[in-house]
Amino acid sequence: MLTRLYVDNFRALVNTDLPLARRSLLMGSNGTGKSTFGDVLIRLQWMLLGQAKTDDAFTVDTLTRWQSAPQQRIEMDVTGRPAGAYHYEIVIEHRHGASAELPRTRIRREILTLDSRPLFHFEDGIVHLYADDYSPGPEYPFDSGRSALGTIAPRNDNQKLTWFVRWLQTLAVLKPNPPAMQDLVEGDQFMLGADATNFAAWYHAISAADKRRDRTLHDALVDVLPGFEALNFEPAGPNRWLLRADFRGNGQKLMLRFRELSDGQRALILLYSVLYFLLQEGRTVFLDEPDNFVALNEIQPWLLSATDIVDGGSGQLVLLSHHPEILNEWAVSHGLVTERDGCGPVRIRKFAPIPGVELTPAETIARGWSNQIGSEAAVAGIAQQ
Repeated sequence: MLTRLYVDNFRALVNTDLPLARRSLLMGSNGTGKSTFGDVLIRLQWMLLGQAKTDDAFTVDTLTRWQSAPQQRIEMDVTGRPAGAYHYEIVIEHRHGASAELPRTRIRREILTLDSRPLFHFEDGIVHLYADDYSPGPEYPFDSGRSALGTIAPRNDNQKLTWFVRWLQTLAVLKPNPPAMQDLVEGDQFMLGADATNFAAWYHAISAADKRRDRTLHDALVDVLPGFEALNFEPAGPNRWLLRADFRGNGQKLMLRFRELSDGQRALILLYSVLYFLLQEGRTVFLDEPDNFVALNEIQPWLLSATDIVDGGSGQLVLLSHHPEILNEWAVSHGLVTERDGCGPVRIRKFAPIPGVELTPAETIARGWSNQIGSEAAVAGIAQQ
């Protein structure tokens, strides 16, 4: 579980600390940096999966505009079962300002510790590896334009290190785009893309691998999609399939290609798939505006199911949302408000209801009163209204 994400000098995130629980709700006005945290994590994944070099994942235009410092710093604290408390840190140095003479963007430092004891240390072009008993291992030079941590192959003596790499690789950061979700499968994909456009290929792989969870998903969709019968794949050529959804109503059976469904139907199928194939597997999921395209009476049952799964001990869910139903359910207990003063840096505070004012969190935010909590005079004035 990700318990803390620290980012410095990445767009509007300057010395910004984000504490996270098993359930967290990022809330705040547009432009206050909510989605930027997910962007940072996706870029780290690109590097650790070998999908991008450092200067492609962290381009110079991601530096904070009003600063001249050439270094970006990212830290993560992650709890692993049964290992303990991981701490990961990476410092990226750009060809910018005083460092313009650098030949390219590079990783200045990358470290991983477990309970404050070393597992991996890369600095100034040299990798230092440590075994599971923390004894020093091999040292070797490495290209500072790539993440060295992501290249470490699993061995019997580095299971603690490779657990963290697998955790980061399987972290799901999602900002779904239901209108662009495809139904043609030309090869299995075991990672769901950030925009979920590869849903069909991902679902083809995971549903075949875990029939029990697929049955649970089927039963949930029967309850939330009127007339729903099943998701099926039909052949569309050699090693090609089409995802379709079968419905029954008025004595007739209707078989629709996935792209023929409404945006809301595709969104609901995705949301429930996230519950049963990601959260129940113990994954950490960042989900940006899950309420898009979904009706009010549809988001509440999904939110209750998500709460039950996470509170039952499976997975971690971080929601980014403006939806009143989500605000009212999660804000008081799990709400984190992102704020900016004009074009300044992002700051985080816990959401707190206004003393003496009996309004729901959504109503408080809609009236603009939540921004005035820090002022005792403002709170007193609100309470009199």
